[in-house]
Amino acid sequence: AINNTSGSRVIECVSDFMLTFDYDSDGDGLVEDSEKDINIPSSDNASLIKKRVKAVNFYLLFHEGKVDPNYTFSGDIDGNYLIFKDLDSDGSCDTDDVCLNLPTNYINYRWKKLYLKVTPRGSISE
Repeated sequence: AINNTSGSRVIECVSDFMLTFDYDSDGDGLVEDSEKDINIPSSDNASLIKKRVKAVNFYLLFHEGKVDPNYTFSGDIDGNYLIFKDLDSDGSCDTDDVCLNLPTNYINYRWKKLYLKVTPRGSISE
């Protein structure tokens, strides 16, 4: 129950999440492929960030249900990472890929991936 009510949790047992941005780093008004799913440059100030963030990408890894000793999870795995988005299609977790950390005891759970893309709207004042 949530806050001592009869409600139930929407998502439980989150293993990992990641935020990336579609970010117009050159300020030309367009988001090129090389500007998608990136981190914001640390040199940019708040005003510039507000102007250049075109979308926020939210990746979430959680398990559904309880441990099941008769189930073996299979997926795109590299070590203890689930490959969520393999941008260079090489089957491994590189710095340009979206990979989320699995716990050490992940094998008998049904892991689910959730992706949300949020686009800022409205005018941004300085």
